[in-house]
Amino acid sequence: MLRRVVRLRVNEPTWIDRRTISRAVALAVVGTAVLGALLWWLLLAVDGWADQARPATCVATRCFCEAVRDAPVAQPANTVSSFAYVLVGLWAAAAVAGARRATAHHAGALIPWLALVVALVGLSSAFYHATLTFLGQYFDVLSMYLLGALLLCGALVRMGALRPPAAVALFVAIAGSLAVAQYAYPESRRVLFALVLLPGILLEVRPGTSGLPWRDPRRVPLSTGIGLLVVAYALWVLDDRGVLCRPDSLLQGHAAWHTLTAVSALMLVLHYGTTRGGAPRGGPR
Repeated sequence: MLRRVVRLRVNEPTWIDRRTISRAVALAVVGTAVLGALLWWLLLAVDGWADQARPATCVATRCFCEAVRDAPVAQPANTVSSFAYVLVGLWAAAAVAGARRATAHHAGALIPWLALVVALVGLSSAFYHATLTFLGQYFDVLSMYLLGALLLCGALVRMGALRPPAAVALFVAIAGSLAVAQYAYPESRRVLFALVLLPGILLEVRPGTSGLPWRDPRRVPLSTGIGLLVVAYALWVLDDRGVLCRPDSLLQGHAAWHTLTAVSALMLVLHYGTTRGGAPRGGPR
C-alpha cells in the first residue's frame, strides 16, 4: 500500500495513457511526413524564386557550417532536422486532444498553444534553411520569439502574477514589438531571443511557479529539458564559430541544435501536463 501511495504522489496528475501516446505518435509521424512533402512540392513549384528574393542576412557572411547547395533545398541537414519541432508539436497537439485531464489547469491549457508555436518553429526553420531568404529568416526568428513570450507569459500566470486575459495582452504586445524589431534590426535577433527566453525559464524553475518543491522527482522533465537546451546551445556555438564544422557532412551541429531543442520542448510539454502551478503542495523536499 505504501509503495502504491508513493507512486501516485510522484505521477499525479496523470493526464495521458499509453494508448493516447501511441495514437499521438502515429498521427504526428503521418502529419510531419505530409507537411514535409508539401514543403518539398512548394520548393519545386517556386524553383528559382529564392534566387530573386531578398537573401537572409547571414548570406553575406556564413549561414552556419553546412554548405549551401545549388538545389531547391539549400541546406538539407538543417532543413530536415527542423521537422523535429513539427513532430513534437503535432504529437503534443494530438496527445492533449486525447487526454481528458490535460487542460484542467493553467499548465495543461498552455499545451495546445505550445504545440502550435513549436510546430511553427519547425516549419519556419525548415523554410529558412531550405531557401536562405530574408522572409524565411524573419518567420524563423519570429516563431522563436513567440515561444519565448509564451513561456514567459505562461509562467507569470502560473505563479499568480497575471490573470490569463492580462497575460494574453502582454503576449500580443511582446510579439508585436519583437516582430517590428526583427524587421527593422534583424541582427539583434540573438540578443532579443535570449532576453525573451531566459526569464520564462528562470520563472518556471521556481517552486512558486511550477508548484513543485526543489527535490520533487516530478521536476525531472523540466530539468532534463533545460539540460538539453544547454548542450544544444554549446553545439550551436561550436557550429556557428566553425569549431565543429564539416560543411559537406550531413552531421551538422546546427541540426543537432534543432533535434535537441525539439526534445527539450517535448520535456516542457510533459512538465506542463503533470504540474498545476502555484505554491508547492507538499511532496519530497
